[in-house]
Amino acid sequence: MAAQLGTVFKIIKGGQVVAQCRAKSLKIGNEPVDITNDGSSGFRALANKFAGRAIDISLDGIADQSFDLRDHCTAHNTTGAINPVINSLRIESATWAIIGSFMAVSYEEQGSFDDAIKFSAELQSTGQWAYLDEI
Repeated sequence: MAAQLGTVFKIIKGGQVVAQCRAKSLKIGNEPVDITNDGSSGFRALANKFAGRAIDISLDGIADQSFDLRDHCTAHNTTGAINPVINSLRIESATWAIIGSFMAVSYEEQGSFDDAIKFSAELQSTGQWAYLDEI
């Protein structure tokens, strides 16, 4: 596979690029089912399916009003405020995409007098997600 620019990796909601990201990180986790027993002769044995699957996304960039992750991180379901779950979020590169619902679990802003306000955020998948290997 040829090297790809980091700008090809995008986080999209409703057809719009989410925030103005400079750095993005995607982690796909699959939790195996351990079926090790006395018959495994001391070697670990894993079932051919996963007990759980998850995606974690870390974002860093320039704070922007086009999509306010801060609102999702400060949401309180009991008050009727914005839901912390972001539905139909799309993560894509030049050749693949992942679509699913994600919860904004952390958000941080920092700024100095001579620079733009920067943010970092973490999103975690909730519920099912789909991987598309051709877009």
